[in-house]
Amino acid sequence: MSITVYVPRDSAAISVGADEVALAIATSAAAAGMAKSMPEDFRVSLVDAPGKESWPISGLTWILVYQDQKDEPRGKAIVQFLKWAIRDGQKMEAALDYAELPKPVVEKVDKALKRISFKGKSLY
Repeated sequence: MSITVYVPRDSAAISVGADEVALAIATSAAAAGMAKSMPEDFRVSLVDAPGKESWPISGLTWILVYQDQKDEPRGKAIVQFLKWAIRDGQKMEAALDYAELPKPVVEKVDKALKRISFKGKSLY
């Protein structure tokens, strides 16, 4: 049973059923399509992203973190949590109705986490 029909920028109309997996794949495809042009500060819109399977109304969940942390233990905990979120935490995405981050996006996030520091020392 189809719940919607959408037309990706680079494809013909696609009918999507009630299967959350199909929506997750489409959202992940949108993120993957934008990963190549994603700046280091991650400011990007996934709306109408390129790619034959891209969902036209996708978005990312954002978290803002100071690069220079004022509290070392708290900064380390933030970095450790975010490392978990982009690795093992990805296994929970389907149950929470999120799409898995594509590998190029995970690599960019991991690189950014290495820049988080306390008094010039990386907290990675």
